[in-house]
Amino acid sequence: MQISDLESELLKYWPNIKCPSSEGKDLWRNTWNAYGVCSGLNEHDYFNKALELREKIDMLSIFNKNGIVSTDYADYSLADVKKAILGGIGASAAIRCSKNQWDESQVYEIYLCFDKDAKTVIDCPVLPVSNCAPRVVFGSFTYDMLKNVTSLTKNPIRMRAMNSI
Repeated sequence: MQISDLESELLKYWPNIKCPSSEGKDLWRNTWNAYGVCSGLNEHDYFNKALELREKIDMLSIFNKNGIVSTDYADYSLADVKKAILGGIGASAAIRCSKNQWDESQVYEIYLCFDKDAKTVIDCPVLPVSNCAPRVVFGSFTYDMLKNVTSLTKNPIRMRAMNSI
């Protein structure tokens, strides 16, 4: 992959938190092969643009402004989550979920689509099938949830602190 100069930022903001971790490289390779090759950008520009867009579209702030926060004590209507995203970015998004240890539907991925200019958020022409329940959780994340982690310094997940939102 031709993104070695972006690797530290990708590790912070686009980590692979599955265990055992490949430090993100497999995730980035799969993302490039699935989406990047069709973007009209080269590999480096694709990931650089993704990092720029992550900075521009702050989903945690969008959720926080709509009363949707990461907590172990509340769940949210999937419709309200989608409405918050639509209001925050002006386009619909696909949301995929996984099951947490209590068998609750937790938000796992949010898909956003951009026009070919790689600047304008658009409604996705084709959305992955949602597997979320009508109510979803945004559980708190702690490192002890990861199993078989040998080094957190190799995969330091970075998110904005809630008080900075």
